[in-house]
Amino acid sequence: GATTAAADDAAVCAARLLERRQQQQQRHGVDFFYDDGGSVRRKRLVSRAHAHKFNVTVRGKPPATGLKAIYHTMLDLTWWKLLLLLSGIWIFTHFVFAVLYFCGGPQTITEMGDDWDWQFFCDCFYFSIQAGATIGFGRWSPISNYSNVLVSLESYLQLLWTAVFTGIVFMKISRPSLLARQIVFSDYVVVNLTTLYYNGSADNYDTGHYCSDGRVPCLTLRIVNPRHSMLCDPIFRLFLLRREHADGTPIESSPEAEAVGEAAAAASPALKAGDDLVYRMHELNCEIHLQTGRNRACHVSSPYLPLPWTIVHPLDQFSPLRHTHADDSHCTPRCCEQLVQRLQLWEAELIALVEGVDESCSCNFQARYSYFPRDVTPNRRFLEMTDVDPESGNFVVHLERINATVALDDSGKDLPLDVSQVSSDGEDDDDE
Repeated sequence: GATTAAADDAAVCAARLLERRQQQQQRHGVDFFYDDGGSVRRKRLVSRAHAHKFNVTVRGKPPATGLKAIYHTMLDLTWWKLLLLLSGIWIFTHFVFAVLYFCGGPQTITEMGDDWDWQFFCDCFYFSIQAGATIGFGRWSPISNYSNVLVSLESYLQLLWTAVFTGIVFMKISRPSLLARQIVFSDYVVVNLTTLYYNGSADNYDTGHYCSDGRVPCLTLRIVNPRHSMLCDPIFRLFLLRREHADGTPIESSPEAEAVGEAAAAASPALKAGDDLVYRMHELNCEIHLQTGRNRACHVSSPYLPLPWTIVHPLDQFSPLRHTHADDSHCTPRCCEQLVQRLQLWEAELIALVEGVDESCSCNFQARYSYFPRDVTPNRRFLEMTDVDPESGNFVVHLERINATVALDDSGKDLPLDVSQVSSDGEDDDDE
């Protein structure tokens, strides 16, 4: 009872924090990265404003253009653009045949009258629609070779267009983009020193163990599949996109700036040079379940059960997020705050990617989510969002608690839940 009440309070705090962040994102732009001076640097690679889209502009002539790529281009259109395009093609086709029927004269079609007027053209247009759809109400019919040839050609083209349009609409309906949007990611990640991580040799997986010794900061996020159908063969990947030197070394801020807790963008000599800085993608090691032995050595994929996934990335000696001069023996909660500063300095972006096969439709899909430095919250941990219903005995996943966190003190213990404290922390994070 007490644990459930605390989780509910944390969910309320998380909801208010999320509302505050959404208001600031609407004011500043959810996809924009701001430096310490408030200037826009770039957009997210994986958009949040347009779910699962990429903020990428391709310049230059692509390898497949024109009619070669028209099918995939039409599939990539939004629904209203696609329906507008198909309607336009349908109207234009019947308009062309109406002009051809009009040029043949009223004597080529029965019951058309004798005048070459506007009503005759409208009748030709309606006759074109009836002939193409093979409706045949019985009033109009072709009575010359000219009109019979046009009807035969229009019926053939209409058959082809119907097959093409049906295929495009079916493929667009069956695309698993809606499945990807239903995968729920936590809106931010937390960094703390209390999360379990794998402590062992990278070469011998039988000697390692999971521990929480307060020496290695861990970055944590959560994923939930709220659908009843399961994901088959799921794979999760975590990436870091950052700005670094061309030789692969990270940008380092000055020790004086880190000592006083500043982001140190202006104090870094590397940023002043700026001529050898490039954006690179790093794939991060992550933990999903507590795998050991052969399963861990063979990288066996974890089954996506209907319970939430908690993704953990330890900032060990193999992590690109680790500070160059970090010392595990002197790691403090301050290290978690310095991680956020380094991410800001690197103009970094964390990208979570999960892909799998939906068992209900056997469709492959990929869900993506992005995290900027302002979405990383130091010295907090996620609260449990799964419990058991005492009446039915079923497991209950509280989706409203996916962002529920609690602050940690210097010893790693939970601080009392305080709505005002949580809101002010969220405001500070967004104003970085």
